[in-house]
Amino acid sequence: MGTPAPTRHGPGVKKQAFPPIWLGHASLRLALALAAAALPARAADHISDVFPDHIPDHISDDFGSRISDVFRAGPSDALSLTPADAVIIPAALVVFGGIPLLHLAPAHCRVCDGPDDSGLPGSVGSGRGSLNGVDAFFHDALTGAVVSRKTADTTSTVLAYGVTPAFALGTALFATGPHASSGAGVRAAVIVVESVALAGAATELLKVGFARKRPYVRYGTGTLESPYDISDDESRQGFVSGHTSAVAALGISAALCASLQDSEFAPAAWTAAGTLVALTGTLRMVAEQHYFTDVLAGTAVGAAAGVAVPLLHRNGVHVTGNGFAVSF
Repeated sequence: MGTPAPTRHGPGVKKQAFPPIWLGHASLRLALALAAAALPARAADHISDVFPDHIPDHISDDFGSRISDVFRAGPSDALSLTPADAVIIPAALVVFGGIPLLHLAPAHCRVCDGPDDSGLPGSVGSGRGSLNGVDAFFHDALTGAVVSRKTADTTSTVLAYGVTPAFALGTALFATGPHASSGAGVRAAVIVVESVALAGAATELLKVGFARKRPYVRYGTGTLESPYDISDDESRQGFVSGHTSAVAALGISAALCASLQDSEFAPAAWTAAGTLVALTGTLRMVAEQHYFTDVLAGTAVGAAAGVAVPLLHRNGVHVTGNGFAVSF
């Protein structure tokens, strides 16, 4: 049985000044999830007005007409939405935001890579332990390299939850190609949101399932305050990298939407997406928040969602109970 994580305040431990809850990564993810859910939730409220199969022949409501025009793809559009999107996106976002909020992570690591040390400097069992050689190599080579751990952590968070969403949504809204009809940008933005929502849900499930110690716990360089708080659930959720997963899902889905619509900006979007993924993943290792395999797996999860979701929304491609049906 592992050694219980120390409490924040105990005998001989000076009380720390912790940042407000809204500064935590889990709270930030929840806020983004709720914000991203607004558009599909609105669509669900007007489902009878949004999708062509349910639009009455006589639409007298001007607002309903405008909504239907935005969400209804034309014959020349490369991408289209389905009623299922109004259910899938909120459900995925509930998982993405709810797991951190409900503290569903196990009390002890499942993948410990060695003795279940406390994570504080000088704790018994700290060090490489049974960590594989690849992760150990990148940890030793990159931790604190170029910039400090905290600077890398802050920068990677800004990239993952600020810069990349702005880039991805901007690309989706404006890189719609020459054949797109009115509302194509909004439809692409919904597809991008669905991609990152599904990637986020899968990432959170993997995090609590593997419960892998983060590098700063394994190597005994943790503290009692964020972002290296060894008593926080996040300290046991190293696999996979959520930052990298989100960036990959956002960037790749936006770039693929641009490509499918024959946008002239698609090559630039792919270059930007690849750069953001590589930079974010590297910074997560510099910050000592993740190992190389955490970053690699996060990239794979995000890329899978970023490719699959846009392809499933190609105009004329529908998912049936028996598989895929394609019509043009």
